[in-house]
Amino acid sequence: MNYLQKEFWERKSLKERRSPNHPAVKAFALPKIKEILKFIKPNKNISLLDVGCGNGFFTEPFSKIFNTKGIDFSEKMISMNPVKGCEVQDANNLREKESSFDIVFCSNLLHHLENPKKAVKGMKKVSRKYVVLSEPNRNNPLMFLFSILKKEERGALKFSLSYLKKMCDSNNLKIIYSRTIGAVVPNKTPVWLVPILRLFDNLPFLGFYILIISEKKS
Repeated sequence: MNYLQKEFWERKSLKERRSPNHPAVKAFALPKIKEILKFIKPNKNISLLDVGCGNGFFTEPFSKIFNTKGIDFSEKMISMNPVKGCEVQDANNLREKESSFDIVFCSNLLHHLENPKKAVKGMKKVSRKYVVLSEPNRNNPLMFLFSILKKEERGALKFSLSYLKKMCDSNNLKIIYSRTIGAVVPNKTPVWLVPILRLFDNLPFLGFYILIISEKKS
């Protein structure tokens, strides 16, 4: 795991990180979860691993509909996550058993890793069926500019819908759904702007984020 990335997340002020119940965070996470639920019906008997869970933007809402566990390499982020049972782990060296989760979900982590393809391979290994990935979309002009200006986010400059699709293909994952989605940045969007930006959630090709739902091939 990149040392500078770990140092950044460990020192990040609590005030800089919004809670999972903040309106902007909900506007960021819930539309993606809604899309996922078109393919995977809510069921507490379905297990989900949230890789790079942070302080629970997705872990918390997922915990209400699936049997959810979160992992993150930052002890600070884990301490802030409201879901019990979350653990400190390295996404490139998952300790989970093979095929131990029905769904492995990962949002906004791969662009921080030196070897994202290896991480996806590990996620596929511990997944029983689904691997769901979401990353920033460098083809959105504002996300492109943000990624240039913030050094910790520059890995996102590689990530487009086609790039993430190729990563799934190279790991022999069958893509069942892919799109760009969203116009709300969870930690920066002012509350008053959230309802306006939600109107642009479904712009074709220019969404702020990529969402891919894939299956392990039999």
